[in-house]
Amino acid sequence: MFDTVGLSLTTPQEKAAINMELKMKTVTNLLTSLLIAAWIAAIALLSIQNVAPVSLRFLNWESIELPFGVLLAFSVGIGIIGAAILPLLWRLSGQSQESLPPEEYLEYPEPDSREY
Repeated sequence: MFDTVGLSLTTPQEKAAINMELKMKTVTNLLTSLLIAAWIAAIALLSIQNVAPVSLRFLNWESIELPFGVLLAFSVGIGIIGAAILPLLWRLSGQSQESLPPEEYLEYPEPDSREY
C-alpha cells in the first residue's frame, strides 16, 4: 500500500500520520468522483427532459440548432478542460506562488496596545 523503503518509521505517531494522509487522499478522490457523477446525472436528466433543439446567439453570431443536452455537455466539457488548462498557463506565464514577494517585504501595521 505505501512504500516504506528508505524510511525509518519508528514511532506509532509517524505511522498514524501516514495512514491518516492516505485516508484523506481516499476521501478526496471519493468526493471528487461523487461530484463528477452528480454533474453527469444532472446533464443526463436535463438532456432527457429537454430534447428540443436550441441555438446559441452571441452578438451577431448564431450557432446551429443542437439538442439542449448536447449543448450542455459540450459547455461543461469545455469548462472542465479550461479549468484544467488555466493553472498550467498561469504557471507558464510566471504568475505562480513563487513570484509573490516574501512576507518580510509586506507591511503590516504594528498592533497598538492603546486600542484595546
